[in-house]
Amino acid sequence: MTQSTDDAPYQQEKERKDAVCDLHLQLVLYTSIDTSTSENDEREERQARNVVNAMYRVSDAHTNPEVKAEYKRKAKKFEEESSEQRRGKVNGSLTGLGILIASPFMFAGAATFVAGSIVYGVGSVLMGLGDLMTAGVWGSGSEESEQT
Repeated sequence: MTQSTDDAPYQQEKERKDAVCDLHLQLVLYTSIDTSTSENDEREERQARNVVNAMYRVSDAHTNPEVKAEYKRKAKKFEEESSEQRRGKVNGSLTGLGILIASPFMFAGAATFVAGSIVYGVGSVLMGLGDLMTAGVWGSGSEESEQT
């Protein structure tokens, strides 16, 4: 099955998003390892390699050459750092990736709120125009019948 050229940008975006989500998962797994005992040193190193591989996948999936180079640089640096240095940087990375992953949902929520506000505003304008065109007869007519 061949992929049409119209679907290529969507496929690239999906691959990039999947790579970012995988990196986020690998970072979460890395931070979940208990470092208080030396028994987990090998496990931590293995998970650090998984994080590095995920960074390379993000680099490969991105279309911007500057971003590709930046993620490759980050992966190489993460690989060379000590466990303590890695742990210090992971929390900031998790926050940034969390924002990247949550942004589409926040944008959709904001767009829905704005659309609702526009519909409400248009409805208010139409109500005002209706009152203006009828000189308020509908609103005042019901009040008069209740008073008499």
